[in-house]
Amino acid sequence: MKKIFLLAMSALVVLGCNSKSNTSQQGDEKKEKRELKTEVYKYENSNGQVSVKLSIEFPVGGDKELGDNIYDFILEGLTYDHDCSDDLDEYRNNGQGLVDLFGPWKKDDLQEEWNSYTEDTGEETEFSSSTKFSVVEDNDNYITYLWESESFNGADGFWMKNGVTFLKSDCSRVTNEYLFKDPTSQELVTVLRNDLIERYCKGEEANWDEPDEATVKDLLEIPFYVTPKGLAYYYRRGLVFFQNVEGVLPWNKVKGLLTDEAQKLI
Repeated sequence: MKKIFLLAMSALVVLGCNSKSNTSQQGDEKKEKRELKTEVYKYENSNGQVSVKLSIEFPVGGDKELGDNIYDFILEGLTYDHDCSDDLDEYRNNGQGLVDLFGPWKKDDLQEEWNSYTEDTGEETEFSSSTKFSVVEDNDNYITYLWESESFNGADGFWMKNGVTFLKSDCSRVTNEYLFKDPTSQELVTVLRNDLIERYCKGEEANWDEPDEATVKDLLEIPFYVTPKGLAYYYRRGLVFFQNVEGVLPWNKVKGLLTDEAQKLI
C-alpha cells in the first residue's frame, strides 16, 4: 500500500505541532474548565473499484484554543500520506468542507493505486479505505481523540491508529514527560514489557518472541494517550512485515510511576 514503509507513523503524528512537556505550576492556580462541542461529518463514495469512507468528529463550538489544537491534530492525520500545499485554515470552522475536500483526494489516490495494481496483475479486486477521527473520552480534566485508518486491496491490508490526549487546563497535548516521573525508568520498561508479553507472547495465539528491552524503550518514545481504564499505547513494528502492537496499562500498575499532575487524571 502507498507509503506502507513508514515505520510507526503514529509517532510522527503525535510529535507534531502544539506538543508541550506540560510542566505548568499547579499550586493555588485555579484550573480553567474548557468545554468542546463536536459534530460528526462524513464522506462516502464507491464506484465498484474503490471505496472510501471518511468520518470526522469535528470541533464546532466551545473553547477556541482547544478546538484549534484538535483541528491541527486532525490535519496531521489527513495529510500524513497526502502532500498538501493548500492553506487549510479556511476549513478550521468548516467540518463538512474539510471532509468534502479530503474525501475525493483519498478516492483519487486510491483509484491510482487500483489502476496500477490492475495493470500489473490483471486482477480487478476492490480497494477500500476507511478513516475515522472520534472522541473516546471527554471529562473535566482532558479529552482524548482517536484516529483510526484501514486500507485493503487484493494483496494486503494496512491498519493504523493514533490517540492523543489534550489537557483541559491549557489545551496542550499530554506527553510521556507529563505522565511519568521518569519516562525512561527501568520500572516503566518492566511494566510495559510484562504487558506486551502477556498480550502477545502467551497462549495459543502468541505471535511474538518476548521483546527485548531495546524494543520496549523504542515503544516508550511514542506518547501514551489517556483512557478511563489506563494509559493506552499503539505501535507499528517491523520493516517489511508489520505487526500492530497495542494495549492499555491499567492505572493500578502505573500509579506509582506517575507525576502528581498525571495522578489527577485518574
